Amino acid sequence: MKAKICGITSAELAVQVAELHPDYMGFVFAKSKRQVKPAEVNTFISRMREVTETLPKLVGVFGHTSQGDIEQVLHQVKLDAIQFHFPADIEWLPAIKQQYEVEIWLTIPIPHFNDEEFDKISIKHLLHMKEFENLEKVSSHIDGLLLDTHDPVYGGGSGKAFRWELIPIVIELVDHYRLPLFAAGGLTPSNVAELKQYPLAGVDVSSGVESNGVKDIDKVRQFIERVRNHDESRTNLSLS
Repeated sequence: MKAKICGITSAELAVQVAELHPDYMGFVFAKSKRQVKPAEVNTFISRMREVTETLPKLVGVFGHTSQGDIEQVLHQVKLDAIQFHFPADIEWLPAIKQQYEVEIWLTIPIPHFNDEEFDKISIKHLLHMKEFENLEKVSSHIDGLLLDTHDPVYGGGSGKAFRWELIPIVIELVDHYRLPLFAAGGLTPSNVAELKQYPLAGVDVSSGVESNGVKDIDKVRQFIERVRNHDESRTNLSLS
């Protein structure tokens, strides 16, 4: 399971996180209290290269966006992946992927269900979500799916957990696409190990490793270590 630390907002923080060697580091270009500009990210990258030869894969987070917004950023900063919500117009995805040599991750916002609604949830219910209805059209152009709790304003990034019991249903829905599946929303160093029961490719955290709204490097370290411990436990188990 891979670890993504999202919402990096300063060069100092970028360096501290890079030294912990997460698999991915996320920069938010969408409107957010963690929003950064491309020029800032270039500074972050330069500073990180001064202290480590191997950088995490760098992910730009865009939320609801357009081709123009993404190109404006990619013209200025080299990223390994871009992450955004399902666009209304999908025709430009292959061109972006080829021109900028980036992976494309789609965020799937999982709605809140009360207990009564959750008891009635089935694959048929999720199939009616437009993201799953339209996935077939873009599956050959994307490289990963990120499950996050739906936020009525931003779409995702709420810092709240969705019902993780839905993960097996989503896996059944998307399994034939063979796309890596990541989970975000409400994760912390204390609860990330609970996701070990699901065959996820990775986990994504932002507010869950903060104290008073600021990234807490000790929490970041704990989060990465617990994800790593999960992988070591799986390896040891498979060899026994």
